[in-house]
Amino acid sequence: MTALSNSTLSILASTRMATSTRMAVSLPNLKIRAALARPRPSLSPSRFSDEDFRKFKRADTHASKKKQVAKSVMPIIEGDAGDPKSVAGHVPFTNLDHLTDGCIGPGNPDIYYGARPEQLERQIREQLSGQVVPSTQHDLPVAPNFFIAINGPESSPAVALRQACYDGALGEKGMQSLCSYREPTSAPNDAAHTLTATYYAGTLKLYTTHSIQAHCPQHRTEYVMTQIDAMSLTGNAEGFRRGAGAFRNARDWAKQKRDEVIEQANRKAAQLAISMPPGVATTFATDASGDTECRSQETLTPRNPDSTISS
Repeated sequence: MTALSNSTLSILASTRMATSTRMAVSLPNLKIRAALARPRPSLSPSRFSDEDFRKFKRADTHASKKKQVAKSVMPIIEGDAGDPKSVAGHVPFTNLDHLTDGCIGPGNPDIYYGARPEQLERQIREQLSGQVVPSTQHDLPVAPNFFIAINGPESSPAVALRQACYDGALGEKGMQSLCSYREPTSAPNDAAHTLTATYYAGTLKLYTTHSIQAHCPQHRTEYVMTQIDAMSLTGNAEGFRRGAGAFRNARDWAKQKRDEVIEQANRKAAQLAISMPPGVATTFATDASGDTECRSQETLTPRNPDSTISS
């Protein structure tokens, strides 16, 4: 992840991509939290011992720079990441359409998880390239919806938080484009399909991102990032197990949502191919406008006055 300049941070703030200090209590979020809390056999005391925890804590203590955190700390938290073709990082998202007016640089997450390119039908990759294909390097993951922003002790956690919000909005925009494939006039659904995480000084925070209809008529869509959990991983072995387990469960949850959305879009593409007469070319127009907005849960008026609590 490239550090954001002060001017860029001001732009992010002006587009309401600000820090979130409140957590919404809603049925979808409760379901996500329940999924994140599931026990992981790989983190049981018999497989991740107290000595393993002490090694992790030493690695975190000695990681004085962001690169050291990425190299020696994050792999322990991630565990077995599964398919290596589904994860990448430090790749500028130069192929995605701008989220704002073009004055903010492309997303560049430290780590992101997406789908193998071949999992999504070629015609969809071509038609929705500016929403779901982050890079012109075509062997990298597409339709990413799980992002990690890493900070070293020398950095400000606010930078990672804003970067996570920006990356999450880019990811959710792609998820929504797949959800509405062949239905470009449909309103965005307010279900979250994207998760983001930040790691700073032993603390892991997890967030959802979902889209809503814009409050302002000049904007079509807004993106809301909501904190769903925060855990200290360096206090004790049980705390690490809980935090690392939540991270790995979040990765699995994001993959499940991603697979469902891709399968739905592929099915629509197959139905279109069957219904079209031979020799008739098909096209699909999507809204490539960057006139969208990202805002935090904190800036929204809750639908229910009791739907937020202080973190």
